[in-house]
Amino acid sequence: MEQIKILHIITTFDFGGAETLLKLIANHQSDNHDVTIGYLKGDGSLRSQLKTNISVIKFGLGISTVVTVRKYIRKKKPDIIHTHLGHADLLTMVSAVGLKGRYFSTMHNIWFKKEIKDYFFFGLYILFSHSLARRFKYIAISKTVYRHVNRNFRIPENRVRLIYNAIDISNLNRPAKKIEKNADKHFNVLFVGRLTLQKNLFFLLENFAELTKEILNLKLILVGDGELKNQLVHYAQKIGIEKHVSFEGYQANPDSFFSIADCFVLTSLFEGFGLVILEAFRAGVPVLAPDIEGPKELIVSGENGLLFESNNSEDFKLKFKKMHSSYDLRKNFADKAMQTLTQEFSISNYIDRLYSYYLN
Repeated sequence: MEQIKILHIITTFDFGGAETLLKLIANHQSDNHDVTIGYLKGDGSLRSQLKTNISVIKFGLGISTVVTVRKYIRKKKPDIIHTHLGHADLLTMVSAVGLKGRYFSTMHNIWFKKEIKDYFFFGLYILFSHSLARRFKYIAISKTVYRHVNRNFRIPENRVRLIYNAIDISNLNRPAKKIEKNADKHFNVLFVGRLTLQKNLFFLLENFAELTKEILNLKLILVGDGELKNQLVHYAQKIGIEKHVSFEGYQANPDSFFSIADCFVLTSLFEGFGLVILEAFRAGVPVLAPDIEGPKELIVSGENGLLFESNNSEDFKLKFKKMHSSYDLRKNFADKAMQTLTQEFSISNYIDRLYSYYLN
């Protein structure tokens, strides 16, 4: 394939599923193409994990961002402009009016009614998609997101393509860890993600506290940062489980935590996909997740993991105790999950599908 210039624009380039996916995409694309990543805010901490031939630029986020991005596109003339996350999508839609290039936007999540600003941004997506950004094509990371874009944004099917998220499976890690009978060891429960309302972590802490009354060797490891961190730390202290909970903060490479995990738990209220579930699959860690859109596309409950009724404490505790009770069950889930991963969600397959869409 002839070399092309690709510009990715993302809101942040730090910790998160969209950022991790972009890192993988860019590293693969840079083997054959000229790749640049532009981000709007944050520290750009993932840049250290990029190949050295990838250019990285911070555009900033303010009243002059549209002008800055527009000047950059006019000067560099990328063949492909690919945006990720809300602010980057909307600002690029405005910046690119009248400029040449092929424009794509990956929709990483579903719109969720929380605040007035969400209605505002949702309205802008609809307005821009049918006016300023009629050239934009969309990539949905799951069937859930595909339906969301098609139904709520009213984008015709010829402008939307489903390409499942993926991860690098070139270095599959390990089988699920075995807890030896009668050994004085912790059963490590892992969460990796942003500490935000979406992840429903007060629910996790509350129910984890109940479980520690019955299962004495439990330890909960939370890897990630976010606006709720201090509140969550104080809540863990308030309900008396601070000795059972470890807040590890942001980790650029959380593999070491997956390597000691016996179970991965997700309690989100909504997810567009759940890339971190694939990371648990890769590490051989069995997964317990809510039966919401996104995770339901990855987990067949009772086969390659367990699903619990979303926000249902009793079902969560029941399914957790089932997961905890049997090493053989956890090992079977992990083995089946590894098969799911290798068959459906490799980054090489993703890149092939992405190029097909770029050049179609």
